[in-house]
Amino acid sequence: MFSKEWFFYVFGRWVVISGIAGAIVQYLFTDTLGLKTIPAFLLNQFCLACVFWYVDRLIFKKHFSENLLSFFHFPRIKTTYGLKEQFDKVSQEYEDLKFKITQSPDKPQAWLNEFVDLEHTVEMMERLLRERNIDIDREYDRVAKENLKKGYYFPRAKEKKSTGRKPSRFLETLEKEILLCDGAMGTYLRSKGFGADVCLEALNLEKPGVVKGIHAEYIEAGARIIETNTFEANRFKLEKYGLAGKVRQINIMGARIAKEASAGRVFVAGSVGNLGRLISPYGEVSLVDAHDVFSEQIRSLAEGGADIILLETMTSFLEAKEVVLVCKEISDLPIICQLTFTDEGVTLYGDRLADCFYELEKLGADVVGLNCSLGPRMMIKLLKSLPPHFKGKISVQPNADLPRYKDGSSEYSIDPQYFMQCAQDIKDLGVNIIGGCCGTTPAHIREMAKVVVGPPKNREQ
Repeated sequence: MFSKEWFFYVFGRWVVISGIAGAIVQYLFTDTLGLKTIPAFLLNQFCLACVFWYVDRLIFKKHFSENLLSFFHFPRIKTTYGLKEQFDKVSQEYEDLKFKITQSPDKPQAWLNEFVDLEHTVEMMERLLRERNIDIDREYDRVAKENLKKGYYFPRAKEKKSTGRKPSRFLETLEKEILLCDGAMGTYLRSKGFGADVCLEALNLEKPGVVKGIHAEYIEAGARIIETNTFEANRFKLEKYGLAGKVRQINIMGARIAKEASAGRVFVAGSVGNLGRLISPYGEVSLVDAHDVFSEQIRSLAEGGADIILLETMTSFLEAKEVVLVCKEISDLPIICQLTFTDEGVTLYGDRLADCFYELEKLGADVVGLNCSLGPRMMIKLLKSLPPHFKGKISVQPNADLPRYKDGSSEYSIDPQYFMQCAQDIKDLGVNIIGGCCGTTPAHIREMAKVVVGPPKNREQ
């Protein structure tokens, strides 16, 4: 998980300095100054800390100006696998698939999981090759042409590329206007007295009036998109409350409450959050299981009447890709897909912002964007790093800064007036949807509504 450079630096520093440290304690502090062993040791540690601070400061200052990540690959899961390790994993998955097929050649369902795992490991190998600037697209084209000549397969008919998708009022509006989304649901509910032990999504069934009231507050503040109270309403996250069997009811009710509150005046986005568990190879959740969990929630939101599916706070490109494909499979509703990034412009798994945006748009996401984790100023910085020739539609929903914990609850420092100023700057970057995430309230949205109006700006200007 660490680069070899980082390992050699830390290990080498420890070996060299620990040897020197013993000599300094013995000969300088103990023998020369006559200090006892423990005071001598503590004084020695203080001196070493000062030396380490100065040396590290020089190193970090140098590599920050170049590219720190190219030298210190901090522990991102994506650096776990090199080419050789990934090749070994592809070989192992292939052998597993062959074994399963041999056992049940006429029962594809029995080896479907191994097939999907193999497909995924090949995809990861492709990403590793692309990171090394290897042009595999040219090779794909060459092999495809050769196989076509040999008659191994035929290209898909052009008409199959058309999905027959129904016209969307949301997408038509987005072509002409920048839209204001609502703010936080979860942190706003917590501020109203619902403690950490309360399943907020269950309020759709237990206290629908409270949820509807929050939707009404955001609509009154000027939001033109409201999100359902279903961010954590997937089977995995509801399990801890004993509500895994109520995924469908909670999501359908969440969509219906929002639709009732909207009364046709605003768009209702069915909120789908991350799984809360790691997908293979990062964790134990297979792509088949991830597909089933996402499918169950999204199907329910569509059944409840959501106008849009909003995929938010996705933690990796792999997770975002899977959930977008699920959406395309079971519904023709417009898709907004937002990931959460660090201040370095990568996900926790090392996926770069620009790469994610381009790939998700190719997969069929109508709008791509970022939300949560960061405040508005840092998101503005990340948006400026996006190539100006990216033509896709973008959504941005920052936090009201990072939370500060006081008396068991979270507090956010950015006031509505400052958020409005940031919204103007975000708008000037040519985004299509602006809203708020954790810590934002109807007061923030009310101020933002003053500037989030009119057509979107041209991003290339």
